[in-house]
Amino acid sequence: MAHTPAVRRHLVRGFAVAALAVTATGGVLATSASAATSPTYATKATCLSIQGSYELHGGVRITRSCYGVVPQVLPGVWDINKTVYRFDYVSR
Repeated sequence: MAHTPAVRRHLVRGFAVAALAVTATGGVLATSASAATSPTYATKATCLSIQGSYELHGGVRITRSCYGVVPQVLPGVWDINKTVYRFDYVSR
């Protein structure tokens, strides 16, 4: 294939650089998007407004739109008379 040591070194170096580039790019591309849950909001209107700004400026994709949850006031104690809202999203 290669007749001189200099040509062989050049080919090996080229393959090494290409392999390194593929590995580095593959690591970036293989990294999954990170899923998160928003903070809680007192009203659904506020939640929808913040959700819209996340979509517009935050570079995120909403996976679950504003939904109601019962807040936990102490560990193991929930306030069933109150509902707060939040949404789930994935960063792009």
